[in-house]
Amino acid sequence: MREYRVTKFDPRYRNEYGHFIRDDWTSYGDVGKVCNGILVTYENYLKIESQYVNTVVGVMNGIKMDEISLVGHERRHVKYNDKKATKEMKKLNRSLIKRNAVYISEVPDLCRLILRGCTWVKMESRKMFVHFGYDYYMYIGLEEQYEHVMGEVKNSGLFFEEMESPYK
Repeated sequence: MREYRVTKFDPRYRNEYGHFIRDDWTSYGDVGKVCNGILVTYENYLKIESQYVNTVVGVMNGIKMDEISLVGHERRHVKYNDKKATKEMKKLNRSLIKRNAVYISEVPDLCRLILRGCTWVKMESRKMFVHFGYDYYMYIGLEEQYEHVMGEVKNSGLFFEEMESPYK
């Protein structure tokens, strides 16, 4: 399986240890704060969040998957009070404890819940996986025969670096 680290962070700004060295926002909680001299707005956050969501959905569509398994769910013990969350996001968040898979139509909301720190779970199948890490890091693994799909999503505005997921 070929694996990638997918982030909003330009690899040109990493030091020799691979650490990103610029001041940049790394979570939903940074909305309203100033990073690198720029106010992080909800609109700017949503644009980047959508790039992550579209990448995951693009890969799933590219390999013709209509659902994916959930592994290692960690329920967050915080009250979910995101005023920007849709009813569907809130309903999905409540149902995850009882679920072992999600349909592709639910994947965008699941990705948003994970990226906003409301829940954590790995999405996995024989063909691919998606793992989210801290600080807006995402890892995608894809069977070699589906490698062509990565070419289709690499123009998402995110950066793709070959790297194993630390969440396996």
